[in-house]
Amino acid sequence: MLTWVAVSLIPLVVSVGGATDIARGFVLRSQLSTALDAAAWQAGGPLICRHVMRMFRPISMPICRKD
Repeated sequence: MLTWVAVSLIPLVVSVGGATDIARGFVLRSQLSTALDAAAWQAGGPLICRHVMRMFRPISMPICRKD
């Protein structure tokens, strides 16, 4: 009986470890995506804002500064 419990714990531990790694990968991917978006807005912000403000004039966009 104890042997079967020990043998069945191996796939359980591997599954939990794999699920943890996958979850951490998704979190890291989300953080990298957010950082890349922030860098793109910082680098091309004025250009993007002018284009967006031309398309949506009535909508105020707090992230855009009026030059």
